[in-house]
Amino acid sequence: MGPKRVEAGGTKNGPRTNYPKDKTHETKAPPLLSPSKSQGNRSITPDVTLKPPVTNHHRRTTSLQANEKPKVLDGSDAETSAKQTAHTILEQHIKIPWSETFRPGFGISALTGEFMARSALRPFKMAESSKPGKSRISVERLQWKGVTELLDGFEMEAGGTVNVLCPIGANVKIASVLSQNNSTSTILVQYKVEANFTADFVPENVRLKDGLDKLSDIEFRNEYGDYYIAGYQKAYSCRMIVVCKINEETVTKSLEREVVALVDRYFKGGIKISDIEKQTTSFSLLSVIVDTEGCSADPSSVFSVAVADAPQTLSKVLKNAPGVPRIAFLYHYSSLDSCNLSRRVDVPKDMFDRARIMRSLYAYLQASLLHPALQEFYFDRRTIHAVLEQFEQQRKSVMRMTKDDNKKINTLQRDLNSAKNKADALIRRYDFIRAVFNMDKGIVSHPPTPVNGLRFYRWDCGKTGAPKKLTEFKAYSLVCFESSYRAFELEWQSPVTDGSSTLRHLLGGPSAREIMSFKTRSSDGALPPRPPPSPKGQKLAKPRPSEPRPETEQDPGTFTFCLADHKPVYVLGWSISCYWPEGKAEPTIEVDHPTNYIFSDHLSISIDNSRSTRWYCKVTFVIKSSYNFPDLI
Repeated sequence: MGPKRVEAGGTKNGPRTNYPKDKTHETKAPPLLSPSKSQGNRSITPDVTLKPPVTNHHRRTTSLQANEKPKVLDGSDAETSAKQTAHTILEQHIKIPWSETFRPGFGISALTGEFMARSALRPFKMAESSKPGKSRISVERLQWKGVTELLDGFEMEAGGTVNVLCPIGANVKIASVLSQNNSTSTILVQYKVEANFTADFVPENVRLKDGLDKLSDIEFRNEYGDYYIAGYQKAYSCRMIVVCKINEETVTKSLEREVVALVDRYFKGGIKISDIEKQTTSFSLLSVIVDTEGCSADPSSVFSVAVADAPQTLSKVLKNAPGVPRIAFLYHYSSLDSCNLSRRVDVPKDMFDRARIMRSLYAYLQASLLHPALQEFYFDRRTIHAVLEQFEQQRKSVMRMTKDDNKKINTLQRDLNSAKNKADALIRRYDFIRAVFNMDKGIVSHPPTPVNGLRFYRWDCGKTGAPKKLTEFKAYSLVCFESSYRAFELEWQSPVTDGSSTLRHLLGGPSAREIMSFKTRSSDGALPPRPPPSPKGQKLAKPRPSEPRPETEQDPGTFTFCLADHKPVYVLGWSISCYWPEGKAEPTIEVDHPTNYIFSDHLSISIDNSRSTRWYCKVTFVIKSSYNFPDLI
């Protein structure tokens, strides 16, 4: 690829930093569900309006319309006392994701999230009369940042005062699709159709079984839990995930918008498959992956179809879709006229918050295991699997207050955070390599700059110009780019070139050129770089900008810089420069490599040796074993 010039005054990276910034994968606790404040704001039921036929006999539904609820403490004394004592007032109504084990009328324990095997309610018949609402359509590029969101598809936020583990089945399916179809030359576009049904509830006159009102709070909770499943809401969803092959070198925002718009038109009948192939050469549609939930074809399945058959398949699976339960509505037993169970539990509120955060970490790590960044790092995957198994075994004891249990849970929480940091680090490295892959790998030639009677020339390629230096090692430095992307940066200089070589070349001697090169020589047991040892009792100090650098005359320089006993590397970028006499023919460089040595394990640049000067080279690289992403490199 020939040299490319840029205007003076540009950034060090020239025009090659137009890829999106990385978004740090943070685990956000799901929002708490607040009780309704008025008759027109029933927050437990999304997109539906509940109007019970007889509100004066239906205390659990009436409580949705006003703040009047069974009280344990009077007025403001309740809030004051809650701050002074270690207890929590359980929320009256909560919505959680539906589980296959759930049955209307049965109980749920607030502290363990356990489904109780027996019902405290008298026998009742539940009339299912729900109908689907208006369908919603969304079209977007499918990326990993959407997979890690708990509020995706059939995942809903868990209630604030119930220790229920959110299922992440839909996320896992989509993560698997992304993992199998991930490539720098493909993007996935999701055409999604979904609809919620009206909610179904147990009869408003349901009552406790005889004699249960005489049980103590402890006895009742041990047998039937704190909440009963008062109803559910069904929904259906169909995702048509289109695998699109990109024929351009990079995926620009405009190209992404073009692909998304075309997929939208195709599924809505605005364009035929034959016309797509004629309309654009920038991309092509390869196949469609169908993910259904509560549709006619199969209650829950993932399969592939040809692009030409996708619209007909979508119509078929959506026809008379029966839906599947998506949300469970939990009511505290005190909502019933015949039950006096207290909503007070002797557990601090922050323990519920801690349990919720740990559940979010668990779900995040499960989705992260399917990310392509972790596929080749078996030790890290095994560590994360072990932490997940520990959480599954200890989740029910998170709310216990014994000293031994708290010690175990604190250790488990640290392990979950440590596992998340491992996953985030690998995903961040993956995003960094993908961003470099999508960069323009051409050589940028900067305009010369006059300096003390000389002219300064510089060429850049790939990822260079880190704004922050973190640590200095013996031969190079650890640097940081945007979005906390980290790499190593090595600088060295050549010996003074022999300007008389031009005359020798004219007389039939060798060409007036030299090779500036960088390479590594590995050996068994080679280790990653370590900071130089600091004096005993002193911390490693960062170099001050004001400290004088060694005089260049003391460094004879070298044309070949070799890192001995070093692990193999990936070159991510390089920069080479020199000071050149004014009035002389401009210097040139030559690079013979398909990608100009980006993602290579070495570097070789032919430099002009026709004038007496020094050449300065800077290389940005990473350790190859830490960036083992075969789908990218």
